[in-house]
This record gives sequence, structure tokens and C-alpha cells, in this order.
Amino acid sequence: MPPVPSHPEKGKLPVYGGAAIAMWFSIFTLALALLLDYFLWRALKQDPLVAWLTGINLMTLLTYFLDDQYRRAGYPLMPVSVFLVQAIAGGAFGIWSGMVIFNHTASREVFKRYLIWIIMGQLILVAIYLTFF
Repeated sequence: MPPVPSHPEKGKLPVYGGAAIAMWFSIFTLALALLLDYFLWRALKQDPLVAWLTGINLMTLLTYFLDDQYRRAGYPLMPVSVFLVQAIAGGAFGIWSGMVIFNHTASREVFKRYLIWIIMGQLILVAIYLTFF
């Protein structure tokens, strides 16, 4: 893997291409979301689905915040695959709010298209859950 420049050229932000780092960061944020989910479910007696969606969306928003802080410090960006894993796991609204709040560069058209399909699928699944459970 080529070395990452400490200060990228103006207007160009490098993307860290380490798939292993992205995978471990995704696992770490999902584990934190599970811990938050367990707390919300057990301690606050929330519905498990509401607890999971709250936890994963908060962790996804935290991921966007950290990525934005790293970008401002001149470090490379996280790969889009991290955000897609979090969106598929239920953090699509956290991603959308992160893109709006932090004006994130992952708001490319292809990424937005995937995100819209994921949000629509999650809304359908939540509607099914609320109807039958």
C-alpha cells in the first residue's frame, strides 16, 4: 500500500484504501451500536427495533463526525463501504443527517442513489414490523 500523504494537495482528499481497516471499523461501530441497543432495550424498556435503530443511527452519525474531524485535520477519508455497511445495518437516517450536518464528501450521486433505495427498503421493513408485531 502506498504511503498516505500527510497533507493532500489542495482540493484533493485521499481515501484510505485499507479494506481491513474499514472492515474492523464497521465491526467496531456495529458492536457499539449493539451495546447502546442493549442499554436502551433493557434499562429504558424500549422496543428492540426502536432501540437498534436509535443505536445504529447514533453510531453512524458519530462515524460521520469523526470522519469530518479527520478530514479537517488533513487525514484520509474513510471508504464509502464503511458507510454502506452502516446504512444496510439500519443507520441510513444517521448517514443522511451526517451528510446534511457535516456537508460530507460522501454525498456523491451514486452513493445517494444507493442510500435512497436503502432508506425505502428500511421504511417498508419498519412498516411491516409495526403492522404485524
